[in-house]
Amino acid sequence: MYCICSCTLIATKTAKMRKQLLFTLLLFAMCYFSAHAQVSVGTSTYTTLKAAFDAINAGTHTGSITINITGSTTETATAELAASGVGSASYTSILIKPTVAGVTISGSISGGALVNLNGADNVTIDGRVGTNDTRQLTFTNTTTTTLSAVIRLSSTATPGLGATKNVVQYCNISGGISSTTAIIYGIYAGGTTISTTGAATDNDTLSFTNNAIQRVHTAIYSRGTSSANPNDSLVIADNVLGADVTTDFIALNGVQVTNTTKINISRNRIFNIISSGSNACVAVNLSAGGNSNVFISSNIIRDITNTTTGNFRGGQGIFISGTGSVNAIITNNLIYGLQGHGSGTSTNNAWGIIVGGGNNYNIHYNTVISSGVGTATGSVDRSGCILLNSASSTGVSLLNNNLINTRVPGNTSSGATYCIFSSISAANLGNSNNNNFFVTGTRARVGNITATDQIVLADWRTASGKDANSLSVNPRFTGAAQFSVSSASTLLNAGTPVAAVTTDILGVTRSLTTPTIGAYENALDIIDASVLATYTLGSLALNYSANHVVRARVLNAGSTNLTNLPVTLSITGANTFSNGQTISSLAPGDSVTVSFASFTPTTDGTNTVTVSVGNDADNSNNSK
Repeated sequence: MYCICSCTLIATKTAKMRKQLLFTLLLFAMCYFSAHAQVSVGTSTYTTLKAAFDAINAGTHTGSITINITGSTTETATAELAASGVGSASYTSILIKPTVAGVTISGSISGGALVNLNGADNVTIDGRVGTNDTRQLTFTNTTTTTLSAVIRLSSTATPGLGATKNVVQYCNISGGISSTTAIIYGIYAGGTTISTTGAATDNDTLSFTNNAIQRVHTAIYSRGTSSANPNDSLVIADNVLGADVTTDFIALNGVQVTNTTKINISRNRIFNIISSGSNACVAVNLSAGGNSNVFISSNIIRDITNTTTGNFRGGQGIFISGTGSVNAIITNNLIYGLQGHGSGTSTNNAWGIIVGGGNNYNIHYNTVISSGVGTATGSVDRSGCILLNSASSTGVSLLNNNLINTRVPGNTSSGATYCIFSSISAANLGNSNNNNFFVTGTRARVGNITATDQIVLADWRTASGKDANSLSVNPRFTGAAQFSVSSASTLLNAGTPVAAVTTDILGVTRSLTTPTIGAYENALDIIDASVLATYTLGSLALNYSANHVVRARVLNAGSTNLTNLPVTLSITGANTFSNGQTISSLAPGDSVTVSFASFTPTTDGTNTVTVSVGNDADNSNNSK
């Protein structure tokens, strides 16, 4: 009996142990795959994006495919997707999306790309979870090896086998280093190899939107085979190209496009392109030509700088060139903060907009500020807002541009700065009117036409025969880094309607009869009173008989007239005293000294004296 029971008991325990072991193994497997299976396609799971692509290339998944990124991956080799029809690959479309926030696909892929769409069509990489507007998917290639990329779209050598109808949107994209010598691209659309002149065959209908790209040599690169065989249809819009952290800056180009037709570069923020190399750094670089039907609109471009003092190069906003009819519209752009070391070759220098060649450019409603002091140079350096560099260009229209030139050249004896420098003759210049040419400084000029400086607007009008309705006035910007104009600006209602431009840089509808000159249509007034200084004796005798008067200097740092502004003196500590005064009127930029009622201390001790104004647009300067 006991033996039988004992055997029965042992058998029961063994069964339980087996169940427990199986459960443990199952739990381990679930945890292992949960930790390592970060990519799913249907019911299949993979540890890397490359493994998922390999399965698609092998024909494991076909038709309309969704790749879900469920966790971060580390790629040890390029995740390369072949074109449908190549090998066993057979699909109609592919969507790549994260299912959780904050996932990263990373690797150190030298001399290649982290991700390559090799002739692949109809692929969308969407970094959103759901349909919100937050970037939740990051691609990082940490390599510092030159001629590498983060995301690559490549064509084969056979015409018609380009990477077409592809979208990269709402992604964070980062390289391994910001360097002019380690050439790393954020998004690279080219041919069979990565190079600085890599050309693609039929990389058509590409869209790169709402991405944030940093720590690369060039943020977005696209190049077709030739002007006769260009890429067709490229959208680069709503991206953030640049960073505020020094190590994450872009080293040379924000956008670089060559041999492409139907280009839309709009609403991007391109900033902090800081170079120490031998080339000019450019926010929007279409200088190599071969482009046509170009639309560059509503971009904010700032702080583009070449820091070296030996290479004679500057920072540039938009550089576009071509042969024949480029047919470009450049409108509603804000460009400022361009710096560098001046050269005797004008196209090397800091300019807001450069037209290097070709015909038919409509340059309308831009606000370009050329400011600062050029690095000292022995060259006859010329820089400024707009450079029309080709004498053979025709069909150039300049309307409603707000051109501000306060820059000091690096060569203060023979260099000069310009609102507009035109190698195009007066006869070929085309329509130029309703612009604002504002200059200050002994070496600042309104313009130069066919090698002759035109110091003031009257000179330019006589030499060019243009700009009868243009102005040369202080634009009355709203603030130091806010380039809307105030309600006191004479640029309001001073433009001329342009049928093709119906909104401004913010999407505000333009007036159909009297639009505003510059990128911003509506006035924006900022109320900002600043207490500059408080004047009081450091110490006073008790029962001081001279009736000490505290004074303060108050500045109108805003853009609109201040009326009946209350200013308050408060003394606390050993003694208590307060008094209020009112400034009846104070114009923008003006300051005034306010005297308060006399104060006589009655108690020995330390006192704190504060003068303040009320809350306004900037509360950091409201008391002293």
